[in-house]
Parts: sequence; C-alpha cells; structure tokens
Amino acid sequence: MSEKILFSGNDFYFQQAENIAGSSSKTHYHNRIEVYYMLDGACNYFIGAKSYKVTKGNLVLIPEGVIHRTNYTSKLHSRWLINCSETYVPESVAQKLGKMPNVFTDEKVVQKAYDIMKCVAEEYAKNDLYSQDMLRHLTGELFILLARNSSAQTASQGTPFIEKTVKYIQENFASEITLNETAKM
Repeated sequence: MSEKILFSGNDFYFQQAENIAGSSSKTHYHNRIEVYYMLDGACNYFIGAKSYKVTKGNLVLIPEGVIHRTNYTSKLHSRWLINCSETYVPESVAQKLGKMPNVFTDEKVVQKAYDIMKCVAEEYAKNDLYSQDMLRHLTGELFILLARNSSAQTASQGTPFIEKTVKYIQENFASEITLNETAKM
C-alpha cells in the first residue's frame, strides 16, 4: 500500500492512495466537502440513504455533514481524495451543492475531472508560493464542472425498501426506534 498526503491545511486536504487492500470504513461524516476519484478498483458507496457501485473512473461528491460509508469489493484500489471547506466552492455553485448528484459516471465529465484532479496532485508536489491559489482555482474549476454536468448522475443501486428504511432511521435516530416499527414500513 502506498498512501501519500501531499498537503494538509485547515480547510483543504488532499490524499493520493494507491494499492490499498480492500476494506470498509465505519459510517461517518465530515465537516468538509469530500470529492473522491476512483483511480482503480471498485467499492459500494453508501451515501445518505442511497447506495452506489463505484468503479474505476467514477467521481463521488459528498456535501458537508452527509453520512457515508465505503465497502471495497476489489482486492486493491487506488484513489484521489479532496476534503475541503466551502471556501473552495465558487459562490455560483455553493447554493446547488446539496442538490448535486453524489456519483458522476459520464465518460466526458469524469475524464475532465480526472485531468483537473491530476493537476491538483501535480500542484501539491510543487508546494510553492503559488500552490494555494492554484489549488483554490483548480478545485473551483472542478466544482463548476460538476455543477454544469449535474445530469450525469448514476442512479442509486440500492433497493427501495432498504433506502426507505435507512431514511426512516436517519430521520428518527434521536427517537426510540423498534425493529417492529421499522418492519411495518
């Protein structure tokens, strides 16, 4: 496994991870926006009340505060990950962020996203006087690309019953929930 954190700041984090053994993450959320580009491998991604099959070349967008989890289905995977605050999101996109798709699979869109993410990785390696401004510019370009192509969404691949149940649990987690109540849905 090779994991390289190229830059970490208070409001921006980038990670390039290669040949990571298949694993699962615990259900969690971030107080930042997450952009995840699958370079190689596959995983099931649980985002909010929906589930997706994410494969090589797919891009995942998770707004701040959204519960998510991954379960890798391939033996090894590689990815690029950006975790950033809304200060990296252009004003024209910020209002639409929560309504945008979670997974992008359109070939033209993800190829452009790949090119931008590659530039982000290269800029981190430079880490000079101009890097912070370039990273803000590149990340802004990425968010505009995604906003302009919001129709390039992959439909959830979960079952309606499971998604309805998860949504019910998320909406009522602070209340006492019984298995019997959930089964009646």
